Amino acid sequence: MKKYIVKLTLGLMLSAAFITACTDDDDDDQAIAFGLSTEELVFPENGGTESVTITTANTWNINANASWLKITPANGMGSGEFTVSADASVLAEPRTASIRIEAAGEMPKTIKLTQMGYQLGAVSYTHLRAHETKANL
Repeated sequence: MKKYIVKLTLGLMLSAAFITACTDDDDDDQAIAFGLSTEELVFPENGGTESVTITTANTWNINANASWLKITPANGMGSGEFTVSADASVLAEPRTASIRIEAAGEMPKTIKLTQMGYQLGAVSYTHLRAHETKANL
């Protein structure tokens, strides 16, 4: 009878060791939240390049709604960085656009972009046009 109790106790201890060894407590498997380092970018009238950090564990793809923007790279896998470049503007008025970032299994995110218009000295083109209209009345 004593041998039976020892074997039963040993069996229960081994079973408990196997059960606790099989729990999934690895930190590597925790979800990474989908995020961006900014929600808005502003470029001067002569253009420029800005970097954005993306945080995700999934594949991602970026689309711009303006031909004056270039995204590099436009897609990727996992967290990283992409750049947004704006061409120089010949407009006096600011122009706006947006880029849409989609990560697999996540709600898309949008970054608003604004590029300033050219200024004529300290007076804007819009200001001059307003005075020109008044002078012609």
